[in-house]
Amino acid sequence: MSVPAAIVLAGIERAGLPAPVAEFRFHPVRRWRLDYAWPEGFVALEVEGGVWSRGRHTRPTGFLKDIEKYNTATALGWAIIRCTPQTILADDTLSWLHMALLDVEVVEHTLGDDKSGPNAVRHGDAWRQITRKMPL
Repeated sequence: MSVPAAIVLAGIERAGLPAPVAEFRFHPVRRWRLDYAWPEGFVALEVEGGVWSRGRHTRPTGFLKDIEKYNTATALGWAIIRCTPQTILADDTLSWLHMALLDVEVVEHTLGDDKSGPNAVRHGDAWRQITRKMPL
């Protein structure tokens, strides 16, 4: 089951979230795309289809390629929320998106800046410092 992008975008808007970018190319070299992305906050929503029908994401080759893509995105500072087409607008999915987008601060730096700190993420000719303030 594929959920049309217009329905997903309307549901995300109704949930009070900012509009994401659909099919966002996050890697400077690879052709990888994130299904829905909030580039300012480095948050992505990935929809895993074919869970029960042995779709691309659950077959060995597709599964291994997804691992490579997700690990690369995570290493670049992306928070990835994964769901199925059936749960894309579920309360849990929308709640996780709210949490991931809450109080995220991204500071862009050039290569000449100090690249220290646990949250420094290199990306192309710059690096980003990402701070997520989690509620207690």
